Order: sequence, then C-alpha cells, then structure tokens
Amino acid sequence: MLPVARPRVIITSPDANVTVKLIASLNPKRYRLEPIQDLSESLLRAEFVRAHAVLAHIEDFDEPIRKSLTSALDRGVSLVIVANNANTVSEAIQLGALALCFPIKVLDVKRAVLDAVTHAHSQRMEGSDGKTLDAGDASAPSAALPVTIERPEKLHVQRVLLMIGERDAGEIMAATLRSQLGLACVTAFDPTDALTQLSRGFDCLVTRPGLLLGSAEGAKLARKLLLRGVSIVPISASDELDVSTAGQIAWALVPQVRRSLKARVRAFHARRLA
Repeated sequence: MLPVARPRVIITSPDANVTVKLIASLNPKRYRLEPIQDLSESLLRAEFVRAHAVLAHIEDFDEPIRKSLTSALDRGVSLVIVANNANTVSEAIQLGALALCFPIKVLDVKRAVLDAVTHAHSQRMEGSDGKTLDAGDASAPSAALPVTIERPEKLHVQRVLLMIGERDAGEIMAATLRSQLGLACVTAFDPTDALTQLSRGFDCLVTRPGLLLGSAEGAKLARKLLLRGVSIVPISASDELDVSTAGQIAWALVPQVRRSLKARVRAFHARRLA
C-alpha cells in the first residue's frame, strides 16, 4: 500500500522502448509518472519537484554517472536502478540505490518502486517531525551524518551489527545501511562470529530471528544483547538472498533501524537525566 496518494515517479532511460516498458509496469492511476530521457535532467527534476522516486535505466556505469547518482542520493533522491548486468546492479547497490537486473519482472519493478517511495516518505516524515527546520538548525536530522551519543568520557558513534548467515549478501546489505544511515555497519556470519565482535560495542543488531533461536550460541548472544540494551531489528526474508534482493531488503530496513537507533539515544539521555 502506498504511503501517499499518487506519488511522483520520474522514469529515465536512453532507450525509448525501455521507457515505455517501465511506464507500463506502473499504474498511472496510482503514480504520477514523468518520462525524461536524460539522466542528469531527471535527477535535477526529481530534486526540484521533490519526486518520491526516480526509476532509471542505466546502460553504462561510468564515472560521470556514478558521481551524478552519488550526488542525487546525498541530496535525498530515492533511486531505483534498472541495469543491463549484475556488475552494474552491484555498483548501484553499493552507492545506496535499489537495483534490478534485466530481464526484469513487472512485479519486481512494482515492489522496488514501492520500497523507494515508502523510504522517501519515511525520510520526509522523520525530517519534518511536525515542525519546519531551517538548514542551519543544529537539531535538523541528516541521513548523511552519523548519529552520536554524548557520553561523559567521549562521543560514541553508533554502530550496527548485521548477521544474516550469508557473506556476499551481508556485505551488500551492510554497504546499503552504511550509505543510507551514515554510520558503521559490521557483518557477522553467525552467532559465534557475532559474540567475538561484541566487545567493539554495538547499538543495534539486524538479523534473521532463526539465527538467534536455532542454537545455544544464538541464545547466548540474545541474552548478552538484552543485558546491554541493544535492540534487535528482524529480517523477515527466509530464503537465500541474491545481490538484488539483499539491497532491496536492506533499503526497506533503513527506517526501522533509524528509529531503533534514535530510541536508544533517547533512552541514554533519559538515564543521564534521571
């Protein structure tokens, strides 16, 4: 279900046939669709009209395109990249975009655009928080900056531990969380691996619940996290993750992880004031 009525989605591709196919994948009664052939123009247009997402077909992932996409993501543009090969998909996900690889299914396009729109809407709601913030307002949240907790002895940059039992998909998900949240995200393969890393200090664990419930080491890890007040964000996906799916799942988890980290900050300050 869409979080807003008829969100604006800009569709861009150098290939007119691909543009037509992408437009046909989305319902114009649910989305306001704007086709623009030039990628740079579409990214500027997205920022100007505050589009909820840009659905972009990328043929060649060169340095100018990489810089354009990075700049757009830094400015809060929500991107779904449709690529011709798996390498381009991987690069796009590393930047923090959702990505699909040809041949694509209509349902995959619908899901990816929905995730991107939901993510953009969530960022806007969290940014407004019921009031208007000026650019110079020190209280304005920023997805590009790490959240910090002020402690008497030092500033603690928040850290996320990701544990999904799959190394390649884990690295993709960690890269997405780093780019979207602007903080440290470390991967662990299993509970044994996670226990060896606990001394580094973490504020949130993102994991498949089965990894905590399926072994004695998992139960031990869960108890230690509970004692330390570390929140757990569950991953619902149970099947093996591929490169494209891992990036989409990580993107969808960003709002929940951000809320969890903010709640930990508030709890910390409440304890200091008590």
